[in-house]
Amino acid sequence: MEAGDDVSVYEFSKFNIYAYDADGEKKDATGLTGNIDAGLVVQIPIDYDGTELSIVPVGEYHPKEISLRDYYIDDDKTEHDLGGTWMINENEYTDDSVKISPSSSYIISYKYDINDFFYVSSEPDCYYNNTEDGTIIFKQRTAGDETAEYTVELHRYSQASIISGVDRSVSVNNEGIQTVKGNTELTISNLKYGDKVLIATDKEWKELENNKNLVWIGTEPSSTEPFKYEYTMIVPEKGSEFRFDPKEYKNAAYQEAYVRYQSAAEEKYHVSNRVSIYIGNLQEEQKLEVLKVNDVEFIIENKEDNKENIISWLEVPGEGTFVVDLKAGEYIIDEERASVLVRVPYPELTNVKIDYANVQKILFQNDIFDDSIKIGEELAKSQLDKADALIRKEFASNENFYLNAQQAARHTIEGMVKQLNPDVSGLTVDVEFYNYEDMPIS
Repeated sequence: MEAGDDVSVYEFSKFNIYAYDADGEKKDATGLTGNIDAGLVVQIPIDYDGTELSIVPVGEYHPKEISLRDYYIDDDKTEHDLGGTWMINENEYTDDSVKISPSSSYIISYKYDINDFFYVSSEPDCYYNNTEDGTIIFKQRTAGDETAEYTVELHRYSQASIISGVDRSVSVNNEGIQTVKGNTELTISNLKYGDKVLIATDKEWKELENNKNLVWIGTEPSSTEPFKYEYTMIVPEKGSEFRFDPKEYKNAAYQEAYVRYQSAAEEKYHVSNRVSIYIGNLQEEQKLEVLKVNDVEFIIENKEDNKENIISWLEVPGEGTFVVDLKAGEYIIDEERASVLVRVPYPELTNVKIDYANVQKILFQNDIFDDSIKIGEELAKSQLDKADALIRKEFASNENFYLNAQQAARHTIEGMVKQLNPDVSGLTVDVEFYNYEDMPIS
């Protein structure tokens, strides 16, 4: 037993009986054990020639059994066991059932091959999933926790093959130009369901609109030479009904609306920006907050990562705020149709920072008992610096954050304009963004 162990799972097992001869020599005397169930610990025969006896009660822990299962589901919805490697408190296991100490807390983790699989789900829900190295970590469990089964569900990456009837130049997801010969296949690998695929080509490609591997969402003119068309596709989940609203991915309607509003306003007012009498002080708002976003990074520092042999796992939350610059906006009014078109810059991510008040230390071990404050401070600073960089990277690359910020901005601006014009019946407010080339218009 160690300090801090849970003694509630420690039970009596037996008595060990030792005999001592005249020279003080200790010998096993378990043959003297009586009927324990009847309350008789030791039974000494009449002819016993020993001098002393020692009766020692012995307890034991009944080990906790943990069930471990990892599997992937193929396109036919069939489950296949993988038999991968699990870690319980830094000990590796490949069996599907493991016995561990019932008296100590523990952390279970799992690692998968990111070249072949992507993570789908786990039971219980994992605490951490790193898609860059395939590490999954579950929440730390106490000795009394009754969770006995852990599962991880993966899925193999898929590929899509598309036949081109003619020779064409192609770019997939802006990753360089390749030539596809007529009546040959273009193969796109490492796909997971839900992925968006952008295919740019120099010739119209009608076969993409009825492809069995990818779902066509829409087609736009390409602004990149030598291409003329850009097709947006989505990877569907095999065997599932796929529902998608193409309007969410088309921006042609926005340009059409802009031209319509601008022409009508120019014809009526000869000036496109006569908006102060309709929008009040809206243009004075330079940093309109439209969405707060959050992220959590787990910084894993193991013994091999530092010379002090310290294990330190931190949970580091971060936050940021999307704002819209209304001062830079253009407000086009169609009074006759009771419509307003608001054109503003794309939402901008600002004020990215760590939520230091909620940083959690989920595991810490120091084998050499070096409690130097300086070493601890340096390690913590290093981990927090890593977390800050990862949080900023996640915010900058997470497309959903930007799309959600656009949607939130639309609702916020629409509501503000309508509040300023409560007496205008049937007022229509459209919001369009400009000058943000890295993210798609939704």
